[in-house]
Amino acid sequence: MAKSRKGEQPAARSPREITDEMLAVIPIRPENVEAREDSQGMLHLRVTMEQKGLTGRIAKWLRYDYSRTYELDEFGTFFYRQVDGKASLKTIIRRMVKQFDKPYKEVEYAVVLFTKTLMMKNMLVLEMPTSQD
Repeated sequence: MAKSRKGEQPAARSPREITDEMLAVIPIRPENVEAREDSQGMLHLRVTMEQKGLTGRIAKWLRYDYSRTYELDEFGTFFYRQVDGKASLKTIIRRMVKQFDKPYKEVEYAVVLFTKTLMMKNMLVLEMPTSQD
């Protein structure tokens, strides 16, 4: 570990280690997300956001469509096709490692980051698996 000089900020910590329990969650497609395939086989996700209150009433009156469309690359398209409401993130990561012939940790990091991004855009929901006691 490199020494830091007086007054310097310490090096940034590495991200928290990802555990099997974290990857046991099951990603689910929300009802407000529509997936369409383009001519190259890539997915385009359209998320519709419902506006409430006065803004919602005005938008409805003006027939304004509050939606956003996102184009996915090959990695994102493969990931989103694996989201079936049954497969855990760990299972999806294993499938992606086979599909793209990449190291497990690299795919794991990319999937976790992509999952967070989709969640922030309301395009993915995570469900905790029920325990089998």
